[in-house]
Amino acid sequence: MSRDLYAALSDPTRAAEHGEDAEWLAQLSAAAAELRGWRRGSLAEAEFEDGLWADETDQLEDEQPTRLAASDDDERTLPARYSGGGWRVLLGLSEDGVPYALLEGGPDDFGTLTVGGSAVDLSLGVEAPLPDLELPPATLLLTDEDGQQHTLS
Repeated sequence: MSRDLYAALSDPTRAAEHGEDAEWLAQLSAAAAELRGWRRGSLAEAEFEDGLWADETDQLEDEQPTRLAASDDDERTLPARYSGGGWRVLLGLSEDGVPYALLEGGPDDFGTLTVGGSAVDLSLGVEAPLPDLELPPATLLLTDEDGQQHTLS
């Protein structure tokens, strides 16, 4: 087989110059290449999908249930973390079951937190009890030492 004929077989439009058999062989070669490409793609897709499905279930007994962002229920639970304006506050439950607020970080070492109409002074790393708190609010209001208010969510 000449180099010209071999090159023509990879291009069905040039294969017609070498006769009907060469044209047929070029079309067959193109169809086979397309089929090989489809098979490679199918294999890659099957391997990808194989990773998406699991035949075994993991035991998730120790996992905490999580609330999805698109969930319709408005159940807020403790502990809850809030941040905004450089401040980070944690609302949690003590060992006695009493809710508390903890200033985890911020531009200053202390601030005043307003929760449900009650004001509580916070110091960095010190738990401040919130005995009247039943559910964590959607946002908190923190007032720094300069009197500026920051909304934490």
